[in-house]
Amino acid sequence: IERLIKENKMRVIHADPIAYAHYIPDRGNGDDMHLDTGSKIVETLSKHIERYVGDIEAKRIFIDSITSLKISQDQIQARFTIMELIKNLENLDCTTMLSSEINSGALTYESFSVEEYLSEVVIRMHTFRMYGNRTRAIEILKMRGGKHDDMLRPYAILDTGLVVYQRETVIDGEVVGAVKMI
Repeated sequence: IERLIKENKMRVIHADPIAYAHYIPDRGNGDDMHLDTGSKIVETLSKHIERYVGDIEAKRIFIDSITSLKISQDQIQARFTIMELIKNLENLDCTTMLSSEINSGALTYESFSVEEYLSEVVIRMHTFRMYGNRTRAIEILKMRGGKHDDMLRPYAILDTGLVVYQRETVIDGEVVGAVKMI
């Protein structure tokens, strides 16, 4: 990463939502309260991203993770914050990838988050524990304008990258099909 930054090919922005928040002073009850964190975070973050995209003529943006934008806000404000960020990113003419953590209770297919709703492509990565072993699986939930495999497929993370085993599937956390998992 350091080499890419020195070669002017990459920028890293540390976007701490707490650092961008406006605070109301203690009102005597011992609690500091956040005020309007969402729009301030998005405004500041969007300006940084836009400047860096212009500085290095970036074609790709990766944000890991937008989950941090949700932690300092109520659920409705977090949705508006993420929606505003995504709309700002769309104006930059870059391929943009966002990562977001979801809790295990949100794994039903009826429960799309605002970021999934607004995204062109949604890829979910899962981890299952079966008999003390970990199985990793990946699935494409949505791909606007294109056909895609809708099966839950096992994958491995190797030194050379991510490998998806396309002849196998994962059912109830177990790999079905002949594959040598690494």
